[in-house]
This record gives sequence, C-alpha cells and structure tokens, in this order.
Amino acid sequence: MYKSLRSMLLMLACAVCGSVLAQDNLKAMQQKFVNEKFGMFIHFNMPSFVDEDWPDPDMPAETFYPKKLDCNQWAEAALSAGMKFGCLTTKHHSGYCIWDTKTTEYNVMNGPLKRDVVREYVDAFRKKGLDVMLYYSILDTHHRLRPGFIDRNHIDLIKNQLKELLTNYGPISALIIDGWDAPWSRISYEEVPFDDIYHFIKQLQPNCLVMDLNSA
Repeated sequence: MYKSLRSMLLMLACAVCGSVLAQDNLKAMQQKFVNEKFGMFIHFNMPSFVDEDWPDPDMPAETFYPKKLDCNQWAEAALSAGMKFGCLTTKHHSGYCIWDTKTTEYNVMNGPLKRDVVREYVDAFRKKGLDVMLYYSILDTHHRLRPGFIDRNHIDLIKNQLKELLTNYGPISALIIDGWDAPWSRISYEEVPFDDIYHFIKQLQPNCLVMDLNSA
C-alpha cells in the first residue's frame, strides 16, 4: 500500500510539474511573439485573383495562377523593412489549399502553377532568418464545412491538413486559425471540438503558438 501511495504521489507531482512547465513555455512563446513586434501577413490565396474576399467555393483551381511568384521577394521585403516573421494564408474560407496536400484535389498542384507555395514560402523566409508562421481557416465553404453540416469527416479533414502543415514544413512558430467560433462563420467550439484540435496541434509541434482569430 505504501508503494502504491508513493507511486500515486509521484505521478501527481509529475503531472503538476508538467502543467507548470507547459504554462511557462506558453508564456515564453507569447512573450516572444510580442517582442517580435513587426511581421508580414501574406493574404495570398484564391481571393488574390478575384474581386471578392470570399470567392465562389467552386471557383476553378486554375483561377489561382501567380505566374511571377517569387517568395524570395517577399522575404527580402520583410527583412529590408525590419520585420521578424511572416505568416502565409495556407487555406482561406473558400477551401483552396496552396500546398501539396493529399487531403483534397482542390489545391495548387491541380492548377496551372503546380508548385507548393507553402514550401517556397517557408524556405525563403527561413533562409533570411525570419520566423515562419501559417494561417489556416477552419471554415471551408468548398468542402461544405459550415455550421449545421459538420460531421466526423470534416474533423478528419482538419486534422489531416494540419498534420501535413505541421510535419512537412519544419518548425512553425505560430498557427493563426480563422473561422472558428467567429461571427462570420458561426462554427462553434463544440461542432469542431477545441480541446481535441488544440491538443492535436501541440502533439505535432509543442512549441507552436496557437492563435485564434475570431473576434468572439
């Protein structure tokens, strides 16, 4: 009984220490972001090629065609302005993915560009010593991921896409999530379970700061 009690106390102590360390790490990541002060948010996706922020969710993939794409120019501009990081819109609300994803055919590799924009962005910014952050929209009108229609397949889609972004592109300083518990999406933290997704992200990259852009 004594050994059993001692084991339980040890497990409790480890859990408490782990929680304290996690909180300290979170504060450190938050403070680092605040200290960087100035960065480049690159809203570059399907809306860049149509005259509306929320394009038709079935807009043809070939609409996205940046013929002169040069992510090195972005990185050089950020560095010359004294910026410390970049953040790229990997997928906006209309669901178009600008990386080489296996989760959907609605992506840049099936358009005329056929280049992994996320890969080119992270490589260019890292080469200049800039921190790399990514933006990802939970709301996805192309895949009908919207209030009242969300099922298990949608949750799997989110997780599989996040897994690609957080395992194939090296360390990501921060992930900015949009369209979740937001007035413009109305997707609640219950429909897409917050704890589940948050801990999934942290399992993949514990040092990735998660920011939720929702105005809620």
